[in-house]
This record gives sequence, structure tokens and C-alpha cells, in this order.
Amino acid sequence: MTSTFSETTALGYWPGPVASWDWYNRQAGATDSSGRGTYNSGKTVTEHDGVVDVFVHSEGDTRYVAALVAALGDTVGQRISVCMRADRIPGYKLVFMLWPSGGSGNSLGEIDYPEGRLTPEGVGNAFMHYDPKPATDPKQDWYSSGVSTVDWHVYTIEWNPGSASFQTDDYANFYFDGALIGRSTGALVPDGPMHYLIQIETYIDGQALPAPASGHVLIDWVTISTPG
Repeated sequence: MTSTFSETTALGYWPGPVASWDWYNRQAGATDSSGRGTYNSGKTVTEHDGVVDVFVHSEGDTRYVAALVAALGDTVGQRISVCMRADRIPGYKLVFMLWPSGGSGNSLGEIDYPEGRLTPEGVGNAFMHYDPKPATDPKQDWYSSGVSTVDWHVYTIEWNPGSASFQTDDYANFYFDGALIGRSTGALVPDGPMHYLIQIETYIDGQALPAPASGHVLIDWVTISTPG
């Protein structure tokens, strides 16, 4: 799957005819992880000038966010590259993730990259949440690009459960602009079906939100390949 976002799609019409082969939206009206943001791609997502543009903003007391879900669905093993940048938007964060199709929440693991707050000091981090999720710490591996998401960069996840190839080990590699920044290996790397989504949301529960702000997350292209 390769998405280069070549259409012009007005607010309320995403995904357009071409993009709809590869993407769909999280249900409008659902709330994000903290319960303080409301998903509504009809109010936030457009396609223009070769990019998908996610405009997070508030209307009255409602903070609108978005989640774009890859229509590829659940697979075991994926290699994902995404070229993106984001404005500094206090109160919001992004997490581009592989999410398990089974279990409760992320009890069967989760793979996030890039993830980070959209603040001046925010950078693109990678997290490999263990499968199964342990009862006590540590519960994840963490790697950082060390570079702000405000500029254009390429973030790549290479998730390879042993069952997905001729490899016998499970691993997840994380690359920043083609350079390896982290590698997780072993039985705790998720090895069950997962699907990919691009999520912009408010800060997680328990973290104070500043006054409402607005800004744009731009995605130039996404490629996803699967074993075989």
C-alpha cells in the first residue's frame, strides 16, 4: 500500500475516491484516550497539495481530533514508513501506531512511532509495549529520535514477528530518516494481528490541558508492506 495523497478533498469529504481505497475514519463523536477530545474527521481532515492535512482545533467547548485507520486491516508483520510534520499545538499529541485486534486495550502489546506532544520541546519517540503487558514495570521499550516533529522527517517501523517470515526471532526496528534508533527483540515483541492508525489526540488522562489551541499535522506519504 502506498498513499501519496494526490487528490483535493474538501473538509467533510475525506477520504476522497482514491484515498478511500486505503483509509477510513474513526467514528465521529467517539472520544479520545483521555475523554477530552472528540474524533471528527469531517471537521478536521482535508487533502490538498499532495498532503493530508489534519486541523485540530476547538469549537466552543469541544476539542476536535482525528484518527485515520489503514484499510489494510489486521496483519501479522508490517513495515511502515511515513513522512510527516506537525505544528506546535499545546494540549495535543500524536501517536502513529500498530494496535492489536484482540485482548483488552493494549494487553497484547502496541507499537508506536512517532509519538509525542506537539509542544516546542516535543520530539518523535518510539515505544514498543510488551505482549503480554506485564503486571509491573518495565512495560515497554522506549527510543527517541531526539528531533522535533515540527520539520519534515521520515519515521519507519519494521515489525517482524518470527512467524511472519523465515526469521525465527520476533523484532521491531525503528528508523529515523533511514537511521536505526532502536531495536526490540524477543518473545515480548507482539506477534498477533495488529492494524495501523494515525491518531492525533489530546494529552493523556491526568495531564492538564492548556487553553484551547489549533494547528495542523501534515502527512506527505505513507507506505505499508506486509510479509509475503
